[in-house]
Amino acid sequence: MGYLCSLEVGLEVHHEDRESPEGELTKLKNRNATNTSGPGLVVAGGHTREDLVSLEASRAGIIVAADSGMAVLSKMGIVPDVLLGDFDSLDQSVVRDAERAGVFVLRFPVEKDKTDTELALDFLLEQGFDEARLVGALGGPRLDHELSNIFLLEKYIKQGLRVTIVHPGIFVAILSGHDGRWCWIDVPGGKGDWVSLFPITELVTGVTLQDLKFPLRDATLRRGSTLSVSNQVSGPHPRVELKEGILLLVVTAGRLGIVSEEDRPRPTVRLS
Repeated sequence: MGYLCSLEVGLEVHHEDRESPEGELTKLKNRNATNTSGPGLVVAGGHTREDLVSLEASRAGIIVAADSGMAVLSKMGIVPDVLLGDFDSLDQSVVRDAERAGVFVLRFPVEKDKTDTELALDFLLEQGFDEARLVGALGGPRLDHELSNIFLLEKYIKQGLRVTIVHPGIFVAILSGHDGRWCWIDVPGGKGDWVSLFPITELVTGVTLQDLKFPLRDATLRRGSTLSVSNQVSGPHPRVELKEGILLLVVTAGRLGIVSEEDRPRPTVRLS
């Protein structure tokens, strides 16, 4: 489920020089051309659903398996473009099969400074993508990995890469307004779906909510407040707007909400 977004203006993306093995992240540019017209898809090793992975894969410009995310794809018969990680949670026979299938494999040491998911997103940034979809980022036994995946959204929006987490019944996106330019998102939810907003910056100003049960108009949200938690879609065109600050949006399918990702509206983010 892709979405359109006007990229933050005025951002300069800087790439640090990487030593081996991270220096190999740029090799794919010379190996074959990537399709940056579609979002980059990162498949991680958390819980997901096959129909959701299949839908996201069909819309992706490139598919990157992050370590045990390869096991998910292999089970479905999907061959990614790239497999990367330290492979501490992936059977080595799966890695060998991927190499034989022509997958571009990047191996990293187990003791490293970044998670496999962060390395995958770095790779997409290096390849020139400005949008990434992340599946398999939630669920599983590691709450610390879930939290780290969510916090990555802030890091990459500041570097010009919009990352969205897509999970069965859950959608996590980030909005960033700055320099007085309004930003809004058409919420991908149906009536009864839960909508929660979490300020990432200390203040988020100009927050306006449309077609939600508890509306706001030009409000200021403060980090740490629960004012904007557990709202609900109440109309046909739910929208969240903001003027300044960074805001995390979490949509959760409610009892009356749409559960089929194919039927769920595709969100649109805009900067005015």
